[in-house]
Amino acid sequence: MNGKIVSLICFTVILTLVISGCRRETRPLVAPYNSSLAVQPTPTAENVATAAVPINETPTDLQTPTPIADPSPTAQPTLTPAPDRWTIQIRANVPQEIRAAAEQLDSFEVISQGSADLIIDFDQGQPLVSWVFAAVGPFATLREQVSSEQLLQAPLISDPESAAMWQTAFPNITAVPAEEFDTTLWENREQLAIVPFHRLGLNMKALPVDGQSALTRGLDLSGYPLVKEIGISGDPQAVEILIESWPLTSNRDENRLTRVTMTGVTALVRATAAQMEYSGILFPGEEVAPILQTADIAHISNEVPFAEECPYPNATSQSLVFCSRDSYFELLTHLGADVIEVTGNHSNDYGPESMVRSLDLYEAAGMQYYGGGRNLADGQQAAIFLDHGNQIAFVGCNPVGPAFAWATAERAGATPCNDYAQIEAQISDLAAEGAVVIATMQYQEIYDYFPTASQKRDFGRLAEAGAAAVSGSQSHHPQGFAIQNGSFIHYGLGNLFFDQMDRISTRQMFMDTYVIYDGRLLNVELWTGLIEFYARPRPMTAAERNDLLRTVFAASGW
Repeated sequence: MNGKIVSLICFTVILTLVISGCRRETRPLVAPYNSSLAVQPTPTAENVATAAVPINETPTDLQTPTPIADPSPTAQPTLTPAPDRWTIQIRANVPQEIRAAAEQLDSFEVISQGSADLIIDFDQGQPLVSWVFAAVGPFATLREQVSSEQLLQAPLISDPESAAMWQTAFPNITAVPAEEFDTTLWENREQLAIVPFHRLGLNMKALPVDGQSALTRGLDLSGYPLVKEIGISGDPQAVEILIESWPLTSNRDENRLTRVTMTGVTALVRATAAQMEYSGILFPGEEVAPILQTADIAHISNEVPFAEECPYPNATSQSLVFCSRDSYFELLTHLGADVIEVTGNHSNDYGPESMVRSLDLYEAAGMQYYGGGRNLADGQQAAIFLDHGNQIAFVGCNPVGPAFAWATAERAGATPCNDYAQIEAQISDLAAEGAVVIATMQYQEIYDYFPTASQKRDFGRLAEAGAAAVSGSQSHHPQGFAIQNGSFIHYGLGNLFFDQMDRISTRQMFMDTYVIYDGRLLNVELWTGLIEFYARPRPMTAAERNDLLRTVFAASGW
């Protein structure tokens, strides 16, 4: 064998062994598996250089792996668009005021048949409106209050709509048509009825139930038994939209309620004044102050001027020329007087200048006055209040004089009303403007429970003109009532502060609280007192009150 050939073969074998000994135990990076290649070629001296991949180099013939796509996201539900108008069904016996409110909503339609998006019903669904009721008797009842147990046991009447709402709670309730309701209520003085709060009337006496009165502020509906919840159910989206736009939360909104307390004669003179000097300026008001102070508008008919040189009082004097000392004015401010009636026939006892001085004191204390003034034009102006959305106007006059007490074009005094045409036109105009008009008169002093024929005529004229209430400020003796043309008439309340202790009738007295709601005189509360110590009214006992009410109701023809 040729020596060169042998040498070449030996070199090739040695080179192959060297290369095989240097190969790593781990496989070199190669291209991804290709199913089309059945057998990988065996490395040879000629292809090793191209087959082996240096560890510090990135292979150029590697295929880029195809990324795995993310799974498709779960499809979100598509909200059903709100219709142009949701439909509402209102169940039978739901108050008509609820239907009227629903019909005013732009995005809702009230339907009577078919399937509706929403249902309004009482005691069902999400609370929408609190419907408050009152227990009542006839205005002339002697009953003062009622309990839940008595309501369950006594025969009750109500309007058909309300009777249906309360039938389950009070199986003893009877529906009475509207045109028969008043007659049925008054057939029996002990008759009880349940009526919606906003439908109370002057011929009814609203009774506290379990000690809570619907006529007073701060009524706790959670503990008051005569409340019905009217609710809404149905499509949740529609429920939410309706509640946001619903205009009515209750038929008893204290933001629309005004309480006006009216009083009779105030004359801080003679023995009354002497008692004030002895027992303290505030002594006469100790028992009545809470009533007047909690009223939204407190009325005082002060017949007597505050004179600069008013003498110290004489307890035994019978003089009829009156004045009050300036220090007594504290009593009026303590009582929270808001409006002072100056129709009194003692207005100018110490001259017109004392009348003007008194008006200055009232104005400085933030009190309005009416029924008199610095001159006739001033005295004919109404005292107007805007309280809790209610416009309330006080007008008054003095038809009996004496002439020197009357105001003229140049002189201060009480406003005369010998010509009723002026005050009737004033009442009519104020009522047409939406005011609740309270008219008072300093009429003839009558020491009797019965009003006279002329009194009935003249008070009736003011009622017919549109006054919501007509009150007699003159009377030192309580008198009867009347309800005429939708107006409440009280011919005389008796004394508030005066020294007439010689008979029981001049010691008996009323304070009337007018409950005004949403621009209407809704109901009247009667507070009765008995004057003691020539100065201070105290609450009557139950027996004293029953005796007075029986007498006055009889004088009213009731």
